[in-house]
Amino acid sequence: MKKFLYATFLFALLFLVYKFIDTYGLLESRGEGIVDTPIGKWEIAINDIDITQTRRISLTDFVIDDNPNLEPGFFAPGSKATYDIIIDPRNTDVSIRYDIIVDAKSIADFPQISFLVEGDVVMTEENGMLVASGIIPLSDIRAGVKKNIKTSLIWESKEEYSELDNSISKILISFSVRFTQYAGEDL
Repeated sequence: MKKFLYATFLFALLFLVYKFIDTYGLLESRGEGIVDTPIGKWEIAINDIDITQTRRISLTDFVIDDNPNLEPGFFAPGSKATYDIIIDPRNTDVSIRYDIIVDAKSIADFPQISFLVEGDVVMTEENGMLVASGIIPLSDIRAGVKKNIKTSLIWESKEEYSELDNSISKILISFSVRFTQYAGEDL
């Protein structure tokens, strides 16, 4: 009886070793491979400044419309200041979604001053900030199309706001732009 148990044990052990070697051989032979997948890249410029090389740029060249009642270059009641944000997605392999986040809290208490964003954008509000979102499809990128978003600051000249007009010493508006790959989501 002992010989039978030893023989059974030896047979089972040899069988398990054979299965282990066979399984290891399968895993070993199927575990190799080379993945060569090209990765999409992007290079984006805002007003000819490559933002893939820098994190912060200053946009300070607001153009103040001529007004015969104002000294040239000054923003005052009755004037309009504009700034074009030109997005150039050169050397980009993916569709892009951009979100221009505008912090216009400094004009919140002044109803005579309004901020406007023009262009093919969807306007929303996020954490008290204005957000202008848009898409640059891959077909436009390949065609070399640049996206021009015009921002405007308009100061209405109304007699009822004269006292408020005199209390304004500085207007600070900050922009930040967030870029993500567009994957078909709603704006």
